[in-house]
Amino acid sequence: FFTRAFHQLQPLVLAPQGSIPDELGGFSWWPVNTSDPQASARTNVAGDEIWKAQDQMIHFIESARSHFGFGPVIAIGFSQGGA
Repeated sequence: FFTRAFHQLQPLVLAPQGSIPDELGGFSWWPVNTSDPQASARTNVAGDEIWKAQDQMIHFIESARSHFGFGPVIAIGFSQGGA
């Protein structure tokens, strides 16, 4: 279903990378506590960290829009990509 819907929209796919290196590998948008497996499953993110990540994403989208000239944005993802 998604393939057909996206094909009709002729999307531009952008895949931004989080800015914080994760100690397990990869990157995150905010610090993740991986020292305690129970805690990492329910990581509480401080408001400032979420606002910083939001500002980074807005800047990324605005820069990409300026460069590529696209219209509305539909954001999808999984894990922190969905956040």
